[in-house]
Amino acid sequence: MSIWFLENPARLIQERKEIEQLQMNKNWLLGVEWNISGIELLVKVEMEAHGQTYELEMEYPSIFPYAPPSIIPVDKDNWRTEHQYINGTLCLEWGPDNWHSSISGAAMLESAYQLIHTENPKGTKKGDDRSFVPSRHSLTTGQELRHQTIRLYLNQSILGILSEVTAAKPLEMEFQFSFHSKTAVLHIVKIYDEGNVFWDNEYLPDSIKKEDVGKAQAFFIKETPANLKAIHSIEELILFLELNGINRDSINLDNDSDRLFLLVDGEGNITPFLSFEGKDTLFVVKMTIENENIVRRQSDLNSLKDKKVGIVGLGSLGSKVANSLARSGIENLFLIDDDVFFAGNIERHTLDWNSVGVHKVNAIKNQLSLISSSINVHVSLINLTGQESNSALNSVISRLGTCDIIIDATADSKVFNLLAAVSKGYNKPMVWGEVFAGGIGGLIARSRPKLDPSPQTMRQALFETTQSVPTISQVSTRPYELESETGEVWIASDSNVGIIASHLSDLIVDTLSTEDSEYPYSMYLIGLKKAWIFEEPFATFPINTDHIVEEPFDEENSSNIQEVIDFIKPLLKGEKDD
Repeated sequence: MSIWFLENPARLIQERKEIEQLQMNKNWLLGVEWNISGIELLVKVEMEAHGQTYELEMEYPSIFPYAPPSIIPVDKDNWRTEHQYINGTLCLEWGPDNWHSSISGAAMLESAYQLIHTENPKGTKKGDDRSFVPSRHSLTTGQELRHQTIRLYLNQSILGILSEVTAAKPLEMEFQFSFHSKTAVLHIVKIYDEGNVFWDNEYLPDSIKKEDVGKAQAFFIKETPANLKAIHSIEELILFLELNGINRDSINLDNDSDRLFLLVDGEGNITPFLSFEGKDTLFVVKMTIENENIVRRQSDLNSLKDKKVGIVGLGSLGSKVANSLARSGIENLFLIDDDVFFAGNIERHTLDWNSVGVHKVNAIKNQLSLISSSINVHVSLINLTGQESNSALNSVISRLGTCDIIIDATADSKVFNLLAAVSKGYNKPMVWGEVFAGGIGGLIARSRPKLDPSPQTMRQALFETTQSVPTISQVSTRPYELESETGEVWIASDSNVGIIASHLSDLIVDTLSTEDSEYPYSMYLIGLKKAWIFEEPFATFPINTDHIVEEPFDEENSSNIQEVIDFIKPLLKGEKDD
């Protein structure tokens, strides 16, 4: 690690001179003492303001002057300003957001004095006449909440309801806790009117809704006084509410459940108090408010929610595609895969250790349910080309035929042929993708009825296009791996799979969204390494299929079809008669 004052001794000399000059010119700077701790340079100072002495320590960072020094009170437990971080560091005129290397430590000390002198945190000997110092900036929601272990989540839908609370009667609600590592988030799950549910939380997925709920109430108060946060008990809250004209009998005094009290004033300010089961103590809860609409999806994707998508293969590629489609607005999916998720799949899959030993489709279904509360996922654990009962296979094929699009993410030629037949038989578009071994690139393609050749014909076009170039010279070792002629092993990374999955997802959405496609071709080879036909990463080779003309039915075949129809008609009639 570099030591700034050894690499830039001139700057240290400058820093010392400016602090010495400050001490000579300012009678409030009583003392200066330089120290070193490890490789950090420290300056301990004494300041005088309003007859009180303040001891502070300024620490130069190791990368000074490219980052600001920090100043912290030595006796930080004895006094605080309104402009300090949790660890005691003063929030001054310059910080990481506006720092530049020309600012000196002396300027930081002057800023610290101005804060102390103006705010007067210790007060004077004549009395506590502290002053307010406006903040130079506002914190983000994340900054405000990072030290809050309990938070109340509110979106615009709930805020709209709370804005209608009147003094006539409190609003009755239910809430639940959602636990995440060191954080507990409170969610309103139901709101009642005259004992009947008139608002039910639809944005919270059913899979994380709980039966164990707490009781909540929202009260209208005339205004929020400055001492509202001084309320620490149920009885103190009751007395405050009675002063605002709220009858004690309307306040939930049931001590057998967690209780949440929301105080809403005329300006729409909300103060939440939380009381745990069996406890009289109240805690002020920090709110996290989502100011935007929950759905940020572009409007042209709204039609996707009515589409049904069938995905075969929920491995690394298929899992990413399923997640992307769910986030794009797809609400109806049929997932097919017989495979079980193992620890060795974690490197490239969307699942994690929580799903090890679980069938992939079931784990993905649960994962998708946490993306959207309105998603509807059906799964099948059947092996489409394995040893299965004919009736089970036919049932899955029939359901695939009801999908608006069929996706092959298996890179298995037998599955491809079967799905191509289903696509043709049910007149449905088919999209497929593949990540080449070693992560050298991948393939995305689609076949749309009446717009593209059949999947088998398109695959043949790919072979014909690439037959004039050298074949992939590497030898496949394990899935996603290639061993080059020099013995170097290439392994496809998660990002390699993610790139192909993203392109494939876009192609699927384009196929479902409109007939005016943004893709001039229906098959692409996408390079991720300099290998095979790819001269560089992201080299793209479109495969032209416009010239391909599939053979039409001949007259003999048409005659055969008519004969089959004539045979089937009476069978169907007999079925109806039964």
